Amino acid sequence: MMSVLRPFICKAMTEDVFTSLRQAKIVTVTDFLSKDKEDIARTCGIDYKDVVSIGRVLLAQYSAFPVSAAQLYSAVMSSQAIFSTGFTSLDELLEGGFYSGELCELTGEAASGKTQVCLRCAVTVAGTHAQNVVFIDTCGSFSTQAVSCFLPQSEGCEDLQGSQLLEDTLSRICCVQASDVYSLLSVLDDLRSALKTQSQSQYSGARLVVVDCVAALFAPIQGGQQIDSLALLEQLGLQLKSLAVECSLAVVVTNNVTRAVSGDPQPSLGRVWTHTPHTRVLLERYPSGSALASAAAAASPFRKATLVKSVRTATSLTAHIDLASS
Repeated sequence: MMSVLRPFICKAMTEDVFTSLRQAKIVTVTDFLSKDKEDIARTCGIDYKDVVSIGRVLLAQYSAFPVSAAQLYSAVMSSQAIFSTGFTSLDELLEGGFYSGELCELTGEAASGKTQVCLRCAVTVAGTHAQNVVFIDTCGSFSTQAVSCFLPQSEGCEDLQGSQLLEDTLSRICCVQASDVYSLLSVLDDLRSALKTQSQSQYSGARLVVVDCVAALFAPIQGGQQIDSLALLEQLGLQLKSLAVECSLAVVVTNNVTRAVSGDPQPSLGRVWTHTPHTRVLLERYPSGSALASAAAAASPFRKATLVKSVRTATSLTAHIDLASS
């Protein structure tokens, strides 16, 4: 909708000037700025200096200042960060790691390595990058013992230096339990409030948020009031994405998979959730007969990561991950 000229927007725009402009069918800001200033002064009988003065005020109030692509790129890069997953091959698959301002989903069956990737990433961000992490645990997956295993030279954690490294890393990881959807939404609200107001709390300075896992929260309510569960799922997705964008966070969630009619794995939670994440990675165990799997397939540390969805690169790319690598 075009903005309409109003009297007294500046000293030069008197009631008489406003009336003269309307009589000349110059009603909107666009009408005024698109006409030659000398023509306006001559047609409406307005002093040329007043026409110039009115034009400057209108430009200042209604024009969008031009911004170069270089300035936009600089603004994005100054606020965007890329956090390593802790696995070199997975970082290469994701073109660096997890990006701030985006929601990444790790999907896979049970024992596919989703939690281990999340813990490894949390340790890398908290330990190597010295950034704060919020780990929202919905199924009791967080373990300090597992965290210590991902630390560099973790076998030496019994000495003073190793213990201090573990303590420093754990001090930057805030683990929060969420037993249902409503408690998760409450945690996200508290997190947003703390980051927006920059208040001192357990969430202060957080750069990475991990939710492990979203499917566990919806399993008890799916099949009941379908409309309610879909509304909660949509609200959760919107809140996670807006939190990532507004607070410049990297948000990582884990999800289970179901099997389509064709037998192909697909993320659980249905079509409402399918389009929510910016990036989706499918983690799978190698078949027991493959060269990368040991005799006990479930205990094998090797996983196949497939890029199913991405906003910046081609999909269907794969990477080999060794969960036991240091």
